[in-house]
Order: sequence, then structure tokens, then C-alpha cells
Amino acid sequence: QILELIRNYDPDIMWFDTPHKLPPEENLRILRAAREAKPSLVINGRAVQVIPDGPEARFGDYASTADRPAELRRHEGDWEAIPTTNESYGYHRMDLSHKPPEHFVRLLAKAAARGGNLLMNIGPRGDGRIDPKDVAILEALRDWMSVYGESIRGTTRTPLPVQTWGESTRKGDRIYLHVFEWPRDGRLRVAGMTAEVTRAWLLAEPNAPPLVVRRLGPRDVEIAVPPHSTDPWDGVIGLEIAGAIAPDSTRYLPARGAPISLHVFDGWRVGEGIGYGDGKRGNDVTQGWRATDSRLEWKVRLDERARYRVSVEYATTAATDTGSFEIVLGDHRLAGRVVPSVGTFVTRDVGETAVGPGELVISVRPTNIPGADLMRMRRLVLTPIVNRD
Repeated sequence: QILELIRNYDPDIMWFDTPHKLPPEENLRILRAAREAKPSLVINGRAVQVIPDGPEARFGDYASTADRPAELRRHEGDWEAIPTTNESYGYHRMDLSHKPPEHFVRLLAKAAARGGNLLMNIGPRGDGRIDPKDVAILEALRDWMSVYGESIRGTTRTPLPVQTWGESTRKGDRIYLHVFEWPRDGRLRVAGMTAEVTRAWLLAEPNAPPLVVRRLGPRDVEIAVPPHSTDPWDGVIGLEIAGAIAPDSTRYLPARGAPISLHVFDGWRVGEGIGYGDGKRGNDVTQGWRATDSRLEWKVRLDERARYRVSVEYATTAATDTGSFEIVLGDHRLAGRVVPSVGTFVTRDVGETAVGPGELVISVRPTNIPGADLMRMRRLVLTPIVNRD
């Protein structure tokens, strides 16, 4: 049947799933036959059951990562995530959990920023028609892509760190800024921009005068932007650059403004004894946090001394998850305790501290894990406090 599909329809991609339902030798036989039938055929990384501790796409051309992701982890090489419009892969008349178009626009930008692709899943009704709720999502994506598509298609992963306002993508000598949170003061700081910016413009207004760019130092630039975004979900700014950008994983933290979210998927380093969820809704978290010598870390920098209110968003898997931890911000430490919240995400205040200026590492370290898991942590939140010493 696979050979018949290749012969009759000449597909460019063959997407395999559930390899664990067949013996590895049968999967290999199928894969070999497909490659011999069409050598140029692109085959995903689920063609053969993953070998323990082996590369994700050993027998495929790219890695197939999480199904129904809410957030995306970084992956090396070529990869793809597989979202659904609701929580079902085919049409399901009782599944009314459709996500808003904004979710997919931003997920698309995040995937492109990390060098990946999205495979959107929808399913027709029994009579072949597409659910109007799915149509509305696809039409919204179409409309957004008609204006901003060049910032997604043909791009590669960004050399810039995650920004407080959103994501970025790259295409040759252009950087595209995907601004989810538009700056209220009209000043957009782009951290890690070591190359010279020769032109900046709004993709939605290509004939408008270019935006004014000024350098704030060797690593950052500031762009003067209009008071309102060109798009409610993701307004894109194009930059033409001259020269190379040194890849930078150090997150810039402003001393004032909106709360800053440090998601666990964007951490700089994860120690032994701690893992990640697959990114699905409610599972974009740490998991299996059992070793007291493990830690989460983010590498950050500040231009000036800043005071933050620090909180942690997490859930627990059991009522016995009553451990303790400390948050280390450079030379400052805050002690926290896990209060069980089985299956429900909560945001717990940990304390207040002042840090900076300069570069430092922020880490979350267990001090006691009496249960099976410290917590299912989603993010660390730093809320700037102004007008205080």
C-alpha cells in the first residue's frame, strides 16, 4: 500500500507514526522499500522506533517532536512539532477545545525562531467538509501570513537570545523581530544585536519611512516604534544587517516595565536528575526533579541595578510533594517551599531582591525533596519594582 501511494501520487513527504506497534525489523523493511521507490522522498523521524539514548531522527530526515505543543523546546538539526486546532487529530464533534488563532501565530514564530516547522492537524467531517471552527483558525493564519509570511518562510534559527517582548527569525542578512508584547513607551530594545543595523521597517507598512535605530552599546540596539502594534498577536519588524552576529544565549533583563517570564524551556542549562515535559498543554514543565544536586539555570545580564519581586509558577503531582528550594540570583538567595497543588498550576511568591548591574546566573536549586518530584515548574517570574532602594 505504501508503494502504491508513492507510485500513484508521487508524494514529497511520507509521514510515519506509531513505530512501536511494529517490530524494528519490519519498520526497517518498510523504510528501505520507500527509499528505494523514491530516493528523494522526505521521511520523518518516527519511521523507526527510537533507539534508547540514540538521536531522535536516526532513520528519518528530521525529528518529529511533541504532539499538541503549547511551548517548544530547542532541538538541534531539522525538526517539526505537531499541533492540533483542538485536542483531537481528526474531527470530533464533542471536542470544543479549539485554541485561538493567536496561539498558532505565536507558536509558528517560536518554531521558526528555533529552526523548526509546524505540521497543523485538522480532520474533515464524515461528509468531507471542514469544521467551521477549524476554517476560522486556518483563515486567520492565512491572513497573518499574507502580511508577514516572509518572516517565517525560508528562515533559519535566530542567533539572538529570547527577548522579553517575543522572538526573532533570520533570513540571510535580515532579522525579523516578532513582537508579541509591544512596548508602551515606543522603545524596543533588541538584545544581542552585535551587527550593524542598516535599515528597520514595519512589514505591514513597507512604504512608510524607516524606523530610527540607535545603538545602546556593543550588544544592543533600540528601535523607535509607533505607539501601537501593526498586529494584535505578532507585529513584525524587519531589520537589514551588515556583518556577523555572534550567537548569544544571555537574556537581557530590564529594570522596569512588565513582569519578565523565564520559561523552563528557555533555560541556559539543566543539570542531571531533572527532565522536561513534552510541551503539551499543561506539560511545558520540568518533570522527574528528584536529585537535590540538580538545578535550572538562566544566564542573564542587566544594565543597571534592579529590584524584582520573584515568584514561581508550578504544579505538583502528589500531595506529598512538599519539598523546598532556593532561588539564587548572582550573590543573592531566596528560600522557597513547595505547597502541594495537585494538577493545578499556581504562582507562589518567593521574595524580593535587588541584583545587577552586569552578567549573572539565575538558578533554582532543590534543598529538600521528600516526595517523588520537587515540582512541575513552568516558569520563574520577575516583576520589576521601581522607586525603591
